[in-house]
Amino acid sequence: SQYASGSFESMDAVFNLRGLLEATSGRSNNFLNVIRLYGDNIWFDGYKNTPYLPFFTRYLKDPVLIGLSFLFPLLAYAALFLKRNRYVVFFTLLALGATFVGKGIHAPFGEIFFWAFKNIPGFWVYRAPWQKFGLLMMVSYSFLAAVTCGRLYELVSTAIGRFRRLPSRRFWSWAAVLVIVAVHLAYHYGFIFGRMLPTTEERKVLPGFHQDYPSYLFDAASWVNAQPGDFNVLLLPDDKANAYSWGYGGASDITVKLFSKGLVFRQYGE
Repeated sequence: SQYASGSFESMDAVFNLRGLLEATSGRSNNFLNVIRLYGDNIWFDGYKNTPYLPFFTRYLKDPVLIGLSFLFPLLAYAALFLKRNRYVVFFTLLALGATFVGKGIHAPFGEIFFWAFKNIPGFWVYRAPWQKFGLLMMVSYSFLAAVTCGRLYELVSTAIGRFRRLPSRRFWSWAAVLVIVAVHLAYHYGFIFGRMLPTTEERKVLPGFHQDYPSYLFDAASWVNAQPGDFNVLLLPDDKANAYSWGYGGASDITVKLFSKGLVFRQYGE
């Protein structure tokens, strides 16, 4: 309740809200990137001029890949013109709204988001706009693109039906839809087959490594998860760093990855 009712100035002093918003919104959250679902900062960031994800740079330089990046949003928004009903209108408005808010402080009208961020109680929780609202865009795009493909199936089927000498309408209709799906999957081949993960040669500054987890972690997790009922586990001693002497360090405590029960602990010194 203290955080929910606190002023922006008091919350900013504790959580550095302004700095977090500027960092998470960053250069990646401009309107053009967000509408193409390119809002994640890590795709653009790096360390000492070495990108964290070298594979992604080709999506920013290759003209073919840049052109194909607009396929999904075009399929999504085409639904409004091909098959307009209350569901299409709802998800179109949801996608537009999530795009506008998901771009955070970027133009156009970025000052509206910052005004809400500073003045509306509790709105400061959206200090990572893309991470919060990008999910709404993905759900909306998926529904709308599916509607568009269904409508294209119907249109192609009707058009082919006028030519009796051609193969069946179902064949050509499915072919049209499958081509769209195949192009979309081929465009994302790196994400599908894991090639987006940098190799040791690519990650020259921060080489990858395997982490060995002590066996007692899994023994403890098995015992806790097997206990009946719902309960929370209080993690002690109170540690703000989430770093362990055996090598693990992360934003979340290691138990978050292993325990299925509720956890109570301090994070980021909050």
